[in-house]
Amino acid sequence: MKHLLAFFLVVALFGYCRERPHDNIFDPNNPARTMDIGLRVGGLDSTIVLDWNRPRDVDFLSYLIYRQQEGERSFRRIAQLPVSQTRYVDSLILADVTYRYYLTLQGREKESLPTEVKSSITGPGHIWMIDGYFFEVQQISYDMNQLNKRIFGIWLPENIAFHPGGKTALITYPLFNYVQIVLLDTGEELAFSNDFHRPYDALFNTVSGRYWLTDSSGGFYSVDPRTLEFETLSTVPRKATQIRPMGDRFVITDKGIRGLWLFSATGEMLQRIPKAPDAFIEDILTVRTDSLRNRIYILSRRPGNSKIYRYDVAGDSLSLFFADSLINAFDLDPVRQTVWVARATPGSFEILKLSLNGQRLDSVSGINWPVDIAVNRYNHHIVVADPKSRELIHFKEDLQEIGRFKSNGEPVKVYIE
Repeated sequence: MKHLLAFFLVVALFGYCRERPHDNIFDPNNPARTMDIGLRVGGLDSTIVLDWNRPRDVDFLSYLIYRQQEGERSFRRIAQLPVSQTRYVDSLILADVTYRYYLTLQGREKESLPTEVKSSITGPGHIWMIDGYFFEVQQISYDMNQLNKRIFGIWLPENIAFHPGGKTALITYPLFNYVQIVLLDTGEELAFSNDFHRPYDALFNTVSGRYWLTDSSGGFYSVDPRTLEFETLSTVPRKATQIRPMGDRFVITDKGIRGLWLFSATGEMLQRIPKAPDAFIEDILTVRTDSLRNRIYILSRRPGNSKIYRYDVAGDSLSLFFADSLINAFDLDPVRQTVWVARATPGSFEILKLSLNGQRLDSVSGINWPVDIAVNRYNHHIVVADPKSRELIHFKEDLQEIGRFKSNGEPVKVYIE
C-alpha cells in the first residue's frame, strides 16, 4: 500500500512539473510574447520621453532600450540603464519622424521578453488645452498619445497667458473675478487676486516684463508676473475681451464699441479700429493679427451668417475676406501666408486652408464640432479642439494627421507655446 501511494505521488508531481506554464520572463519557452511594465512613450518639445514601472520580484541587472527610426528595417539598442531608472529622454531624433521603441531586462544570464512596441513622433512646442468638462489646463504630448500634466482650476478657465520663461502662467476666471499665477510643472498656485471685476484675457508684454490683462467690465491693466499687483493702463475699452500681439503693438477687442483698439507696447492708445467713431463691427467673436502686413482679421458671427473681415491698419480699410453660414474658429499663419478656417458642411465640419487672397488650397473633413484652431509658429502645424468628439487633433501643414488625443473631458481651447 505504501509503495502504491508513493507511485501516485511521483506521477502527480511529475505531471505537475511537466505541465507547469513557463511564466518566467527570462524563459525562452514562455508562451507570452511580451512583458508588461507599463511602458509609455510621448513626444514633448523635440524629445521623446519613455516612462515605465519597475517590475516587482524580478532579479535583473539593467534595462535595455531598443529603437527603430522610420525607414529603418530593424531595431537597434540605444541605451542600457540602471535598475533604479524608470525614465529615459531620447533627444537624438528628428522632428516629425516616427520612432518605435521597446524595452527588455538584462538578467544575470539571459535577456527578458520584450515589452510591447510603442511608437511616437515629436517636434517643437508644447501643446496645452483648456478642458471644459474637468475645468483643467492640460498639457498633451506632441504625438497626442498621452496626457502629460494637469492643472486643476477653481472653475472653467477663460484664458491662459504663458510666461516666456516657460515655468509659469497666468489663468483668468471671469465668473469668479479671479486670477492666478501657477507653476506649470506642478500646478501649484504661486499668487492669486480677486481685485478685478471680470478678468478675461491676458498676454505677456516682453517690453515691460509684465502681463497685460483685459477686464470685460471695462479697461485693461499691467500686472506683475510674481505678485499680481497691477496698475490701470486704460479705461477707454468699455468691454475689453481679447488682447492680441501685433509686432510691438497690441490689439484689444472692445464689445462695448463693437470695434477694436490699437495700443503701443508702453500702453499709449494709438487708434480706434475702424477709426470713424460711428463705424462698428457686429458680433466680434475672434481676432487674429498679421504684423508682417499690418493687417487684422476679425471673425464676426451671427445666426446663419459668419464673416471674416480683413482690416488694413495703415489704410483704415475694412474688407470681406471669407463668408459662410457657420464659421466656428480660425487662425492665421502669416509666415506661410495661409488662413485656417473651421466651417460647417451639411454633415460635419471641415478645416479649410486658404491663401491670403481667399483661395482654397486644401481641406480636411469629418470633424464634429471644432471650436478652436492653433497654428504652431515653429513648424506651421495646426491643432484643432473638438469638444463634441472629445478630441484634440494634430495635423501637419499638408493636413496629414499626426494623431488624436482621446479626452475624457471636452477640449475647448488650444495653445502652442
